[in-house]
Amino acid sequence: DTTWSRDYEPLQFPNDLMSYFGFFRTDRLNYDKKFGYNDSAVIRLANRHRMWKEYYQKSNGEVTDQALPMAARTPQPIKYYFTPASRMGGEERYNEFWEPGRIIEKDYDRAFRRAVAAAQQKAPGDIQQMYYLCNNPVKSGDPAECGNAAFSPKIGDLRYSFVNTVAEPVANGLLGYGPSSSDPETGQIISGMSNTYTWGVDLYGRDVTNWILLLTGEKSTQSYISGVDVAEFVKQNPVYNIKGLKKSGLIESELQGIPTRNEETKGAWDRPTPRMASVVARIVGDKNTITSHGDALKRAADELAKNPALEAAVLDNPDMQSDLVNLLPPFARAAAARDPSFLRQASRSVLTNIKLSQNWEKERINWLT
Repeated sequence: DTTWSRDYEPLQFPNDLMSYFGFFRTDRLNYDKKFGYNDSAVIRLANRHRMWKEYYQKSNGEVTDQALPMAARTPQPIKYYFTPASRMGGEERYNEFWEPGRIIEKDYDRAFRRAVAAAQQKAPGDIQQMYYLCNNPVKSGDPAECGNAAFSPKIGDLRYSFVNTVAEPVANGLLGYGPSSSDPETGQIISGMSNTYTWGVDLYGRDVTNWILLLTGEKSTQSYISGVDVAEFVKQNPVYNIKGLKKSGLIESELQGIPTRNEETKGAWDRPTPRMASVVARIVGDKNTITSHGDALKRAADELAKNPALEAAVLDNPDMQSDLVNLLPPFARAAAARDPSFLRQASRSVLTNIKLSQNWEKERINWLT
């Protein structure tokens, strides 16, 4: 939908503004004909949700480049969907995290309402609800903005945004990760994603609980240090207890053994396959095309001299001319700007024999002295 995607006002957010407020950003590379892609020309766009239904004025149904005044814009609420209970370990776990989720909904809604109110010079109380956290699937009685009852968008559907709760344990204790999907041309967030790892939350929750029990004296320091609770937990959860499991044989690391060779490791080039060996032999044996003899630049100059059209295509290219002239010494650069025939001759010399043109300045100084 090109009309919809074009009707959005990007926000350029360079590095100096990041010290005031941080945004995830989309970097748009710019191409320089001389230097290719370079960092100094990168356009950095803030990743933001679409907060207005329309950003620009329209003429005959087409989006113009004239921005709508803030007072004339219609707010568009932002919707996120919760994780289905089946992915969180059941309804009990779902309800446990749904309550703090509602608190998050109120906090974000207050922030977005205040943003809209400030833009339109209104009181926050006069602004509609701007942020919804919807049940997944949608339940009967939920806000109409969430959709019909039983509607359940799938995690990964780029048409929707999600607060995704991951119940599986992770080794590094990760708490959250939010790689949103944004428009590469404007930075608009198309699909927001907030991943929360409940196992990490539980881990920190247990630590805080232990600290409270230690401070209040309900748990002794000795039992905490000795890990009595951990040992008891492992006993009650046999899946974590591997001591009693029967060993069926050597594990993979034992099967591999300890390396005892003193030989240097060889790569594919030193130890080629039969096919690669034949290719290498053919390349080495082809002396005419692989091995060059004599002055390569002189041969290039001779070829250009035989093909005036090819030489013209190379030397008359404006970018090429600019680069070649900049390689000339200052006095020759000035002469090239005045005399087109000298420009052609000097460009040919730089292109085919750069050392000769570099010696011009030395010879000129020697002649003057």
